[in-house]
Amino acid sequence: MKAAIYCRVSTLEQAEQGYSLTAQQEKLEAYANGMGYSIFNVYVDDGFSGKNLQRPAMLKLIEDVKLKKVDIVLIYKLDRLSRKVKDVLELVDLFEQYNVTLFSLNENLDLSSPFGRAALKMSATFSELERETIVERMRMGKAQRAKQGSAMNHHMLPIGYDYDEKNKKFVPNPVEKEQVIKIYELYLQGLSMAQVSKYMHEHYVNRYGSYADRTSVAKVLSNPFCAGYFTYAGEIYRANNIEPIIDYETWIKAETKRLKNKKALRRVSSPYLLTGLVRCGVCGRPYCAKKYNNEYTVKNGEKKQYLHFTYGCSARVKFDKKYYDKKCDNVLIEMNELNNYVTNAVKKLKFKQIKTATKRNSPIAEVEKDIENLNKENEKIINLYLKNLINQDKLESLISKNNTEIENLTKSIERLKEDARKEDVELDVKEINDMIKNFDNLTHEEKRLLLRILIDSIVVYPDEIKINFKA
Repeated sequence: MKAAIYCRVSTLEQAEQGYSLTAQQEKLEAYANGMGYSIFNVYVDDGFSGKNLQRPAMLKLIEDVKLKKVDIVLIYKLDRLSRKVKDVLELVDLFEQYNVTLFSLNENLDLSSPFGRAALKMSATFSELERETIVERMRMGKAQRAKQGSAMNHHMLPIGYDYDEKNKKFVPNPVEKEQVIKIYELYLQGLSMAQVSKYMHEHYVNRYGSYADRTSVAKVLSNPFCAGYFTYAGEIYRANNIEPIIDYETWIKAETKRLKNKKALRRVSSPYLLTGLVRCGVCGRPYCAKKYNNEYTVKNGEKKQYLHFTYGCSARVKFDKKYYDKKCDNVLIEMNELNNYVTNAVKKLKFKQIKTATKRNSPIAEVEKDIENLNKENEKIINLYLKNLINQDKLESLISKNNTEIENLTKSIERLKEDARKEDVELDVKEINDMIKNFDNLTHEEKRLLLRILIDSIVVYPDEIKINFKA
């Protein structure tokens, strides 16, 4: 009999714990040799989740089964095929259709017999049920602890706090407590976040580095933690294991001011005219806005900072190995340089009609992809827990961190959709030509609107820029 050996591993941690591809392959080859099988091929999916069957080696195996190149498929364990009962049963049906036997070494399942097929269905069903039960139990447990006033995530301490492991409480850090109090004091005196950030940068340093970026200050002001409260699933709960640094009334005053200022800032446009229109000609991903803080020294030795605005490929300026195969090396472009190039081209146009924009990937699609990747990461984390490679505290910490990011990304999608609705305005040809003629006199928002009406995409190549107009 010609045997196909299929191996899969989804995480580095599994490999390090003896559940490696090599270990699977060696045991399956030994079994095949002991049974006198001829090994046709070894199919290996390294680093792929068992969420579905869209894996290179799995697809190749299915293709060879259909071409009747193998007689039996050997696997180390049932969940190496898939974590979904539906997928496993579909594979079993496919193998039966082409007279191919499936044998699982770990469960010792021989699917050529009715008992073996029944045992497979039961094993796959309970495996999937176990994972779903863990997720549901973890969610219910965290919700119950939140209602009881137990703040969690002591692995991700906010500025101002340490965790007392012995008493299971969050206690103020002696040094950072002073920083938190100062932030609220300055902010409620009327200083902006940028001004508070500058002050903190000049006077303090915390465990995350300097306060040069105002997001550090924003995290302190937006989080009710320092007032003895915490958030869970969009709700605020009073904690019985947080020692407050400020009173709740102070936090409410600061949060009211912060939200009011945030709402006002939304009415002020981004300096980037072309956000959402620019794409990379090398890898096809969107170009995104990037702001740099650069320093230079004047004659008297004094250092000054200036803001440096650019557009760059998201796979370069926001490179993360979790989401990108490799870092893109396409060029960065100065904001003013690209803005001027595009607006000068627009000023030369005169339209007779406007055609519908061709469909392209939007910033929303990119955010949805990030959410999908985080969900995949959650599945890997749960799988590690099932293999006893991490404990429950680590499981909850990692899942909670990812879920918080998913929640933030979901909110950003709503903001992007709202922005798209605001820009979904129809203008006739005369109005468009009038706006082009008076482009320099338009407001920033009017310019953004006009560019989105006229331009389908702006593609940046290493040596040229191509503007795709809608008309």
